[in-house]
Amino acid sequence: GTDAGDFSEMRRHYIQDGKIVYSPPSTILGPGKESDSITDQFCDDKKELFGDVKDYQKHGGMHGMGESLDRGHAMIFSLWD
Repeated sequence: GTDAGDFSEMRRHYIQDGKIVYSPPSTILGPGKESDSITDQFCDDKKELFGDVKDYQKHGGMHGMGESLDRGHAMIFSLWD
């Protein structure tokens, strides 16, 4: 990805002991619909599957999230051993 253009997908990975650990593909949508990224389509499909309100999409989906990220976020984590 780049810093230019619209936010269109999110991929998750973690760094542990200097090694990148990629998240496995999500299988929640069923066979043949595995995904290793979060996109507007993934969110639409998941909301449809569970009959949820498409609130994320009402707030602009990935485009709206990109605009929000441009304004800056504070992330808070709580970790245990």
